[in-house]
Amino acid sequence: MHDLTRTAYTIAPLRAFMLTLLLLTPPAIAQTKEPLQTSPDTPPVSTTDENAPVVLMRKSPRISEIEFEVMVGSQGSVNQNGSVLWQLGPTTFSLPLIQKGTSADLDPSFGGARVWFEGKEVPAAKLSIVMQPSVAGATKVDIGIPSTNCTSIRVNIRALMQLWKIEIDEAAARKIAWPREWPEVVRPFLAEDDFIHPSDPMINAFVAQTTKGNLRTVSPYDAAKELVLATLKSFKNYSAQYTLRGWNGSIRGLNFGGNFSNAAMIGNGTSVDAALSCVAVLRNAGIPARVVYGGTRENGAVRGGERASSTTYITWCEFYLPSAGWIPFDPAFLKSRVNGTMDLSKAWKGFGNLDWLDEWIPYSYTPIPRGSNCADWPALWGWTGPNIGWTPQNMLNNNPQSAITNVTLRFTSRGRGKVNQEPAPRLPS
Repeated sequence: MHDLTRTAYTIAPLRAFMLTLLLLTPPAIAQTKEPLQTSPDTPPVSTTDENAPVVLMRKSPRISEIEFEVMVGSQGSVNQNGSVLWQLGPTTFSLPLIQKGTSADLDPSFGGARVWFEGKEVPAAKLSIVMQPSVAGATKVDIGIPSTNCTSIRVNIRALMQLWKIEIDEAAARKIAWPREWPEVVRPFLAEDDFIHPSDPMINAFVAQTTKGNLRTVSPYDAAKELVLATLKSFKNYSAQYTLRGWNGSIRGLNFGGNFSNAAMIGNGTSVDAALSCVAVLRNAGIPARVVYGGTRENGAVRGGERASSTTYITWCEFYLPSAGWIPFDPAFLKSRVNGTMDLSKAWKGFGNLDWLDEWIPYSYTPIPRGSNCADWPALWGWTGPNIGWTPQNMLNNNPQSAITNVTLRFTSRGRGKVNQEPAPRLPS
């Protein structure tokens, strides 16, 4: 894992204080009279992929041309002597893409990549462009650039995606039993990860208090539903902003509050922290889960909002059910409704039923590509090379005006898909 999760933010004293507090007082969590009391109308039954009913359906496909562009540069790129700040050896930029997800498929004919030094395009013959093999449905495009002395670099990838709304058969989902063991390909989504720490003592205490030893007495779907609700109820101070903005409102990175997967236990955080918290809690409970990092139009066709031209990062979550696939849910949408009546025995909009996913572009399951360094802030892309200049240990402070990188997300509608509905992928991808 990247050292960024441990070194980039000065939260160690706060963590130590909170852990001490945890030993002295009951954890501040959502209280329920009888935790994990919901259960299917009939006992859960084991299923196989061959005979299992379809649990998730993709509907109303939309085709979108997408661009992910990174600009590296700042007003301080040239020092007092007029020399160039960056004297780069061969460097690789890694930009994320999800090839096949619950709600999206990437067109196999990859659109391509382009690079500019100080506004001048680098000939394609001087670039090395490799799409890495898919891991858990996600991939990355590695773009190797030659040695250069420059003050700004711009890297762009373009692709075509088909996106679907998602609808769940909740009755079928609730009948799926706990497996004897999870498929090998989903086991990494039970483990420690960047910004996700399911073995943290505070999360251990939270899950134990919420479940009261009844975790396996209900189906994994019902357990996930109640754990997510309890997690979101724990947030007292909450920011719905996903994106950290830089100079002139540009996208700098993901808007972390600084507490990551402990945010719900401490009681405050952002939409990104809420997603990380939900995933950490589910993993602690033994349910494979992951954050989906994506992009969308800001206030544009998002949960029925008005369309706008500006774009933003977005995060949602998924947990895995045997024979059903990855079940999506939207923590931010659910958080806006947790103070009302949410009947655990009924289907929820935003939990398995997400009719806005055809407007959300999934890019990655990690905030920084595996094996890459972060620049000034986690922003889904990364780079490697001998003299890249920035590492997680010397990140800039959290000042949007000092941003040295920015990301541009572009989405262009290319019409509707030809097949109106189909089952979502069942096998773990």
